[in-house]
Amino acid sequence: MNEKWFAMSVEEIEKKLKTNAASGLSQKAAVSRCQEKKELFFKVKKKPWNKLLLDFFGDFFLVMLLLIAVFSLFFKGDAIIGGATLVLIGINLGLPYFFYYRDTKSVESATAFFMPTARVIRGGRLYICDYKDVVEGDVILIEKGDMIGCDARLVHSDSLCVSMKLDKKNEKLLQKFAGGLVESSELYAENMANMIHAGSTVKAGSGRAIVVATGEYTYLGAKIGGITHTPSCELPEGLVSLKKKSSKIGMMLLLLTLPFCIFSLLFGHFTGSTVLLSNTLLIALSVGATAMLARTTNLFIGFFAKFTRKAALSDDPCIIRSLKAFDDMAGTDYLFMLDGSIATDGILHFNSIITMDGESDRLDSLSQNGLYLREVIGLYTLAKNGALSVSGVGSGNSIDSGIDEFIKYSKVDLAALRIRYKIHSFLPSVDREGSDAVDFFVGDERKTICVSLGSSIIGECTSAVFGGVAKPLTDEGRATIINSFENCVARGKKAVVFATKDKEKLCFAGILVLCEGVDPTFEKALNNLRRSGVKVIAFSNCVGRGELPEVPDLLRRGERACSGDFLKNGLPISYNFGKYDEYYGFSESMIGDLAKYVKSQNKVLAVMSFSDYAHEAIERADVFISCAPVRTELGGRIFEEIRSLEIPGEQSSASCTQQVKAEADILLMRPVSDKGGLEPLAKTIEYCKVAYRNLKNYVYYLIVAQMMRVISIVLPMLVGYSSADIRQILYLGFVFDLMAMLIFMNDSRKTSENRRKMKEEIEAASLLDILRSNKNITISAIVGSALSVFLPRFFAMLGVFGKFYYKAEFSFVSLLLLQLLLLVCVYAKDLRNKGALLRLVNDLSAQICAGTALIFTLLCFVTPIGRFFGIIETQFSYFLLAFVPTIAFFICFVALNAANEKKSAKKRRKNVNKL
Repeated sequence: MNEKWFAMSVEEIEKKLKTNAASGLSQKAAVSRCQEKKELFFKVKKKPWNKLLLDFFGDFFLVMLLLIAVFSLFFKGDAIIGGATLVLIGINLGLPYFFYYRDTKSVESATAFFMPTARVIRGGRLYICDYKDVVEGDVILIEKGDMIGCDARLVHSDSLCVSMKLDKKNEKLLQKFAGGLVESSELYAENMANMIHAGSTVKAGSGRAIVVATGEYTYLGAKIGGITHTPSCELPEGLVSLKKKSSKIGMMLLLLTLPFCIFSLLFGHFTGSTVLLSNTLLIALSVGATAMLARTTNLFIGFFAKFTRKAALSDDPCIIRSLKAFDDMAGTDYLFMLDGSIATDGILHFNSIITMDGESDRLDSLSQNGLYLREVIGLYTLAKNGALSVSGVGSGNSIDSGIDEFIKYSKVDLAALRIRYKIHSFLPSVDREGSDAVDFFVGDERKTICVSLGSSIIGECTSAVFGGVAKPLTDEGRATIINSFENCVARGKKAVVFATKDKEKLCFAGILVLCEGVDPTFEKALNNLRRSGVKVIAFSNCVGRGELPEVPDLLRRGERACSGDFLKNGLPISYNFGKYDEYYGFSESMIGDLAKYVKSQNKVLAVMSFSDYAHEAIERADVFISCAPVRTELGGRIFEEIRSLEIPGEQSSASCTQQVKAEADILLMRPVSDKGGLEPLAKTIEYCKVAYRNLKNYVYYLIVAQMMRVISIVLPMLVGYSSADIRQILYLGFVFDLMAMLIFMNDSRKTSENRRKMKEEIEAASLLDILRSNKNITISAIVGSALSVFLPRFFAMLGVFGKFYYKAEFSFVSLLLLQLLLLVCVYAKDLRNKGALLRLVNDLSAQICAGTALIFTLLCFVTPIGRFFGIIETQFSYFLLAFVPTIAFFICFVALNAANEKKSAKKRRKNVNKL
């Protein structure tokens, strides 16, 4: 739509777009316009599926194996092996790619939560929605910190100043005026004072505007195509080091296997056996490929992505921008709370009333002045609830909950008021310092109720209610009321002034005092954070606090503020946040010094703030946390009434500005109904510990399983036998290990292990250190796999199995059973742990894994299928013999555990005797 909106009047725009500057579009009209396909202004640059697939081809061994398998299809003798190899490689790439794609997209989807949103008036009600759902004709509210995603004509403005993006690089600071006149011949958008354009950031003031263009039809959208946000793909250090470690392990296994392959070829040549070069080469490559370098590293992302999704979709949402932010938050040493809004429920509650009798919170025995004020507040409530309104006293409905509480506690009979008085009209204020006005009739006499959040209205009052009757107000009395108002504000409370107007004379009725409530879960969440090792230092500008020690001493002594400190002298935590430079005597620069000191000690710092206050500390922080309305759904058009999400226009109660939200690493909900607040952070730390525990267990399982496979494969080569078949190795290394990964990934049991220690084990530990970490399992695995090599040889020497030392079904079944028992041992740690075993049995992934292993094993002994997987003939005695190594593994593991337990008990008794 190429219209000169800047030259039109508001009435002409309303008619053109079929909207209303006060109540906006109807919900039905807005939804119908949303259905039209259009380009977005704010976009998320996501990685396409084909580039995600390329991430799996960074594994040299896998690529070589794939090429040889394809090449072998053209040779008659090797066609079956090549076909089976391609099938297993397909499974190896297909299922992991599905999980990798899902996990990557879920991490990318989190970026949408950090995108700017719009406050939209529809049908006279205020909603929050994505800019992709904003349509032409919508009426939006804008305020400081907003990032605009549409072009709009201003209807109302209050000291509005924006930074307008002229192109990709240049910005310009501009003043905006709703009543600004612009020549119809104007060509430059920067000169259109009554317009606000997409890409602009509101630096000061507020306003209301009608949307005239979205997406590619906006000035900047047509010029540069909009603004694109790229999801963070930065990985935790643990995963990066694991990727390097996997490469070393794969190369080590290849170098270990190749000499045995060469020896087997030479031995076979001199003894006349039929060991083939192609077979030994494929075995060497399969051993390297099953070390799972690029593929497994990509899959490791799933261990973290699973829990970031869980944090986002829980009852207490915690939206994490990247896997690195998830990891850093869990490793936080210090948490700086730059204001305490996270501890309050974000809702203004009734606190007290102020009349000419003074301040009182007792509503059971109201004075005549209090009864009069009660009626005035009741009439205001009736008028406001019955009118088509989007704002009350310029506060975006922030005072509604407090007024409702007052009405409830003071037992106002609204039905009786409706009969006694006739309400004529309700005019909501559009000016923050202005006042709402309610016209009503007492009989034939017309009066007006004026309601304001500012004190200027008190200065205009010529009378006040004394004993229920209006009497002249002296200058001294007026000063006393103003002083009471300012004391409320100084204590961080919200003072709502009520006055009545009769024949243009104002009469002071009283003040309703509101304050934020403390979230009941805050103290519990704070204690949970401390127990997890996070030291919380909260800053709040409380009056009367004595001098604090020097900044470094505060940290060395471990001092911290808590909710009791916040509420000292009755001050809410968010007291005057963003207006003063001091918090408990700390200036912005001193908080920056604190952050600098923390970083100098090589500690991880998280900073929580809802504005750009103490920007130096935010820049130094490893994790920046803020609050914003959080939708728990990841898709679809969702409209939530803004009152239940945030309270715009109130600096002490509102969530972070959109500019701050765009810089945040983690978003939390403001506490409400025992949800949100600090609690999700404590859960995030627990989630990360569980993710590291699962990752550590899987890495250990993977290394020991590979060790057993190498032992079972290379030792027979010493006597010139290539006992293993590439197809069986690939099945055990690709399919079985993938199912094992799902079991460990889905393990949601809590852990008492230290997250930092687990991370260091993954990052710094050598291969031998990892094997030593669970030496009982390692020793048992070596015994079982070695027995699978020497047992056939031993029985062959006795003549039990004839001339064949090794059979394919024996190698395959024994390794399959050994890996299955290894998985159980790593998961349960102790086979007497009935709870862990029961959980494993009930786990769907474990059931699928065990079922697939059993069915596949049975099918392999069906001749056509068995031939495809290298099991040409079967011998029942070999099949029974395959269970012996697993039984030996089991006996050895139980015996070692019992011995360790006995040793520990003896040591404990010795310590007791010493005491």
